[in-house]
Amino acid sequence: MTQPASTPVPLYMRVFPDYDDELIIPEGWEDTSWGNDCCPSICRIPNADFQVYQDYKDPKLREPHLLEAPRYGIQNPQTGEQFPMVDTWEEVLQIIADFDAKKKVEGA
Repeated sequence: MTQPASTPVPLYMRVFPDYDDELIIPEGWEDTSWGNDCCPSICRIPNADFQVYQDYKDPKLREPHLLEAPRYGIQNPQTGEQFPMVDTWEEVLQIIADFDAKKKVEGA
């Protein structure tokens, strides 16, 4: 008798087994969660120009110094540029869209 194929456990769930939400991973992004970070993260590929940290949904599960902080942290891992932390995924998308629009104008 053969065993049914198991679904691989996503990286963020292996690194953060107590994470209390599903990690948002849009098309063109990959899970880059790492155990030395305080929460799961994703990175835009192939350029790796944005990394978004998605903290725990329940603020009580966050690290003590982040209890009052917004849920999403955004950075450019290539340059170290930090963007404002925000509370919603829509705000994350707006920051990225604004950055891409500015980059497009500067590159024209």
